[in-house]
Amino acid sequence: MTGDSTRLASGSATAPLQDAYRRFPEERQAFGNAYSWYRQQAQRAGLVTFGRRRQFPEGVDGAFRDPWSERGIRVWKQGGRWVVDEEELEASIAEHRAALVEYEQLAVDYDRHILHGESGKRIDMQGGAYVRSQDFHRFLPAFGRPGKDSREHWICSRCFKAASMEHNKPECHRCEDWGGCGSDCTLSRVFCEACGTSKDI
Repeated sequence: MTGDSTRLASGSATAPLQDAYRRFPEERQAFGNAYSWYRQQAQRAGLVTFGRRRQFPEGVDGAFRDPWSERGIRVWKQGGRWVVDEEELEASIAEHRAALVEYEQLAVDYDRHILHGESGKRIDMQGGAYVRSQDFHRFLPAFGRPGKDSREHWICSRCFKAASMEHNKPECHRCEDWGGCGSDCTLSRVFCEACGTSKDI
């Protein structure tokens, strides 16, 4: 391919995809898939992704960026095997480390009752995630699953007390006919008994 030839001619250092796959688990809180998954991604998109991405690349007070919207590391075949650009791999590892620092900072801020991000955006942090919604936010503990049968719960963003909920909406079509839509479809209002804040859903 022309793009690969240009990069190789320019002297870009490469690393076997398999070596990158073996190397990344050495990082703190590393996660990933089977090597076959990365080969499939390479064939399908010419890109692979290792590690986490920051949600606020300009700092936690900056603009939110969907961490999953970022492109991965370019990967191509060289001499019959998949290889990646060494500089891009190093940048991906550095980004993963920066994301972990961010995750920890967001958790510290949450404990101080400081929220980040705009309404409707899921903000992941050490120990869980939250989604802001006016004067409240939904908190989802780590490894929790969204929905009425999960550990997800509403918190008042003003006083950080657990909010109460009213369920006066009719069930959705799926719940009526089959049961279990996976969301809290009958939720009609959340309110804070401690400070009087309320929100209609």
